[in-house]
Amino acid sequence: MRRLCVVRKQQKYFHIIQTAILCTFLLLTFLDIWPPFFEPIFEGEEDEEEALSTDKLREAFDEGVEKLEYLYNAQMGKAKMSELVERNAIVEKMRQCGGTEQKRTARSREWTKNGQLFVYSAYLDGRKNSVFPNSPSVQVLVSSFGIVPLNHTFYCHFRHYLYQTDVAKWTWRGTVVRAHVRWIWQRAWDPRTEFYNTFLITCPLTTKNFEEEIDSFVLISRNSFCVKSEQSIDLANFTKIIKPTKNLVINDQSVFGVQADQIKIAVCTKGLSFLEETISFSAQKVVEWVFLQRSLGANDVTLYIYWIPQKVRNALRRMANKKQLEIVELNLSGNSPNHPFLRHQFIQRNRQQKRRHELIPYNDCFNKYSATHHFVLICDIDEVVVPLRHHNWQQMLHELVAQGKWRAEPSSISIRNVFKFWGRNAANLKNEKQNANNNFHQTEDAENEDSLFSNTWRTEKAQPIGQYGKSFVNTRSVASVFNHFGLHRLHANVANTLHVGENDALKLHWREKCPEAEFGTEMCQELAKNVIIDTLLDRFRDKIEGEKRKAF
Repeated sequence: MRRLCVVRKQQKYFHIIQTAILCTFLLLTFLDIWPPFFEPIFEGEEDEEEALSTDKLREAFDEGVEKLEYLYNAQMGKAKMSELVERNAIVEKMRQCGGTEQKRTARSREWTKNGQLFVYSAYLDGRKNSVFPNSPSVQVLVSSFGIVPLNHTFYCHFRHYLYQTDVAKWTWRGTVVRAHVRWIWQRAWDPRTEFYNTFLITCPLTTKNFEEEIDSFVLISRNSFCVKSEQSIDLANFTKIIKPTKNLVINDQSVFGVQADQIKIAVCTKGLSFLEETISFSAQKVVEWVFLQRSLGANDVTLYIYWIPQKVRNALRRMANKKQLEIVELNLSGNSPNHPFLRHQFIQRNRQQKRRHELIPYNDCFNKYSATHHFVLICDIDEVVVPLRHHNWQQMLHELVAQGKWRAEPSSISIRNVFKFWGRNAANLKNEKQNANNNFHQTEDAENEDSLFSNTWRTEKAQPIGQYGKSFVNTRSVASVFNHFGLHRLHANVANTLHVGENDALKLHWREKCPEAEFGTEMCQELAKNVIIDTLLDRFRDKIEGEKRKAF
């Protein structure tokens, strides 16, 4: 009898735990914090789906429990991290294909559907890597709902158009090889998978038909059979492989020993989605931001754009026409909304999906510059990295690399963050100090809030290491990037992220207000009270004012 009571008591507690977890799931879903279990449809006609079976509900429930357990283990420091260095893989050549056909139309940096995958871009990558150490490769950036690519085998179908046989036909050769798939994420950040996730698919090369002048395409498929000439032209959606210009490719295998004036740096942003100009986003500020990047050492600047006001777009187009920056139009993948207003609301209200979508422009930009630049800086248009002891980034990075106690090739060099709050909320607390400081640099911009130079105060305290920092990511050692640092590595002989001291560099971060949701009211009040006069950008002011007048 006692044993029966114990069993019933255990069953009671088990049902209580089950109910509590289920309620947690329902609450998170209701608050739009937890994603849906199945791929959402935001546009087009919805299919009539049958009610979920008991098995599917049980499977979804079990997966949810596993993810909650993983989150708990992550908080306890017991969660298993995904490997950042891939082991050697065998190049598996499945087929040799060829024929003649009308040249197919293929795009890059636009979404192309390959079965369950949405392919965004493909880049030729000649860097040494641990996956296929004896072969160059093509890095293909894809999006997929859930983690389908990790559960199945995929194949890369290459197609090289060698020469034209007549007016309409081209002779092509191709191979089919097994793909290597990596998830650009760490479960410790968030173990849930019911999002559009970003993957890096590495396709090894077994042919030398990759000359710059030859058009080369790639298709990702679960089928290893050749796509025959003229067949399935509408169904077989190839993506054009982007190849670096030969005379721009850097041959340095390491950043060690590269002279300061030889270091090449690119700056990349996430997708910009602004429906109107605000105190934080305007044509004047964006133009100033681009010129600041160039003045500090950026050899190239690439902006990804979902939607921006026409005035801002016109200003950026004029700069792009002068080769001062590159503009890449961007859409969301799959069934995500792409009407400007709906997309903007979707991005703003779905933070976890937003973080995953941002990996597309980050890694596309990194892949583009991985052959031609030594470092890629991923940052937002309200952030500027300023060296404190050097004239530009190149001089700073050269000294850090040359004088640092490195055990291996650097992966990322991270810069600490300080805030510059708009609205003069911090400056008002320092009026007495401002009036007493006779050396304070006053200009017409100090009264013009439509300028990055108008905010003349910054927080005295930098954020802790790892919080809001941004990194110069080394293209000689990194295969994929996250918002704040390099993620997957090309090989094992790579050092961890170097966090630069506050005396060497700071990242200025303009914000409309302090992020109380993350820091709390007490910390934000402390940051607002402890501000100092900021003159770090004064040396660039006159030059940028002149450049800005030309841009408008």
